[in-house]
Amino acid sequence: MLTLPLLMHCPVCRKQHVDEGIWETKPHHTHRCVDDACGKGCGHEWEVSGYVRGVLVPPKRVIGLTGGIASGKSTVGKLFTGFGVTVIDADLLAREVVAPGTEGLRKVAAHFGAKVLAEDGTLDRRALGAVIFTDGGARQELDAILHPLIASLSAERIQAAQASPTPYVIYEAALLVELGLYKEHSKLVVVSADPELQVRRVMKRNALTESEARDRLASQFPLAKKLAVADYVIENDNDRDALLERTREVHEKLLDL
Repeated sequence: MLTLPLLMHCPVCRKQHVDEGIWETKPHHTHRCVDDACGKGCGHEWEVSGYVRGVLVPPKRVIGLTGGIASGKSTVGKLFTGFGVTVIDADLLAREVVAPGTEGLRKVAAHFGAKVLAEDGTLDRRALGAVIFTDGGARQELDAILHPLIASLSAERIQAAQASPTPYVIYEAALLVELGLYKEHSKLVVVSADPELQVRRVMKRNALTESEARDRLASQFPLAKKLAVADYVIENDNDRDALLERTREVHEKLLDL
């Protein structure tokens, strides 16, 4: 069984079609056009012998993008988007899975209590952050709740990106190395920044005191361990032009894979 996208040309209308379904490699079967590159299926049916009429498209590479807190990985992700690359942001997916009315929010509230909910019933991220950044066990418990939900949604988005024009897919996530998930990606890009700059960024972004910001950095996985398994490193020390140029260099190298 194959689950990769398949490009085929209908012998009736000659349109190119993308099939995202599961194909059986049986000797002879009927294919029906239900979709094409423009999103409009012609509806014609024809007989195919195996994949004689089809061209199997290799799956697009999924590149991991990570870094320490306030290193600027989201900024780098936006630069990749500007190069025409689909970027799937795990942080945004994490927000989706705890949106009002979701299974994720119900599980988080049941486990950590009403103290992590705002008055309107939404997740109080500041309150939750205060719990998990001072209690390693609580952090692991939160991860156990959310990671399966995020993984499922991530798989859906990556699969959908396979039929898009993107040359490859960037999966941006903070815990790729901590959880060993970087091994599932073709390459790993790590964004680094000076620790003192990270402290200032965290203070500004999260409205924290210097002590609180340093505590957050101290609770993070050591950047050195992420750099040790990186295929590409992008430094982000507030030089926007240098950041753009380095990201472009990495992009061009990824195109050549």
